[in-house]
Amino acid sequence: MPGAPTCSTRAVDGVLVKSTRDAIRLPVVLDGTAVDELRARIEHAGAAAWLVLDGSYLQRVETTAVQRLCALVLSAEGRGATVTWIRMSATLVNYAKLLGIAEIMRFADAPLRVRESNG
Repeated sequence: MPGAPTCSTRAVDGVLVKSTRDAIRLPVVLDGTAVDELRARIEHAGAAAWLVLDGSYLQRVETTAVQRLCALVLSAEGRGATVTWIRMSATLVNYAKLLGIAEIMRFADAPLRVRESNG
């Protein structure tokens, strides 16, 4: 399909992960402005798309931004998109667990590689 992300599966530290050059990378700081930018990219992908999200660079989050990101994931899935996480920071995982939305965001269903922040 023209314009579709080029995806492959590979082993990283013994875990199979999907990778793509077209992954939507979350910023270092996830706040309202960042979610607005992500929203435009996620909605642009359209229905029945394969959205690949990379949260490995994320170091700081705002609670409302994580909740809005969850709503974007649910909205994309409602339009028929498949959402896949390839990497994420411990910060994002911890916030999602504290808010009780980790399962909704599909963290438990995907083979994930958590990258700890350095500071």
